[in-house]
Parts: sequence; C-alpha cells; structure tokens
Amino acid sequence: ETYEFKFGVAGMKPLNESEVHLWKVTKGEKGPELKETDFEISLKTMTEEEIKEWIEEHKDDWKDKDDDDDDRQPRPKPHPRPHFKHAIVGKVSVAGVSCDDQGPYLVRYGDRRDERDDDERPRPKPHPRPHPRPPRGAFLLMVKGCKRPDPHPRPPHRGPAI
Repeated sequence: ETYEFKFGVAGMKPLNESEVHLWKVTKGEKGPELKETDFEISLKTMTEEEIKEWIEEHKDDWKDKDDDDDDRQPRPKPHPRPHFKHAIVGKVSVAGVSCDDQGPYLVRYGDRRDERDDDERPRPKPHPRPHPRPPRGAFLLMVKGCKRPDPHPRPPHRGPAI
C-alpha cells in the first residue's frame, strides 16, 4: 500500500528545491538526531501568479465557520497577512512502510543544524507548558499494527534490586 501526503514551503525570498529536506527524528545520545529518509519526494516551484490563484481557490477554507453568529464581535486584525512571493509544494510517497518507519518526521527548508557545534550551543530549557506545540513541518507517522512509541521511555534500572 502507498501513502501520500502534501506539504508546502513559502517565503518572501526566492527558494531552491534542493534545500527542501525530509528528516526522520531519532533519539541520539545528546538529544534528537535528524536522519535522511528514503521516501520518494516530488517538488514543484510555484510562480507568484500560481500562488495567488491557489490562495484565491482556498480562501473560503480559512474563513471561520462561526462568522454567521451575530453574538460575536469581530476581532480587529492589525495587519493584513502578507502574501508569499515564492513557494515550493511537495508530495511524499511512501510504499511498503514497516514498524521501523514509524515515528516523528520533519520537513525543513535549508541545511540541518551542524552537529559539530552541539557542544558549543547551550541546551534549551524545558518548556513551561506540559505539551508545547511541535515545530513547524513536524508530523508523526503511525503504522497500523505496530506498537505505539512510548512517549516517556524509562531508562534502564541501574543499581541493586531492592
């Protein structure tokens, strides 16, 4: 069975398709590590005109479904949302997934962080909220029939048994 999903990367400056990457997020010794995937990815750079057409076709999808409710006051919008001038749309095809494919993934534009300066970078502080939002471009691939990943794995017991 083949699964497909679509994504987009947009910006105000010109974009390069070779800078779009799909990484699998794995556990490393010093924290999360990004590993390349073997998924098939097709990319298409959109022109500014194609972006405008797409926005026009999908603008009703963004409207609040409760706009007809007279009791609500409209929220002021300080600035109109800027329209991107450059975009790349992508489609990922995954065939024959296994339990090894299950886990978190990240679509990112640009190079992954350089692992050589891991020791020089300060470690981020834990987030104050119990469930922070995942980073943009992150998604979880769940494979039917595979054990769900443990969100809080326990380290192996070290020391004498009590």
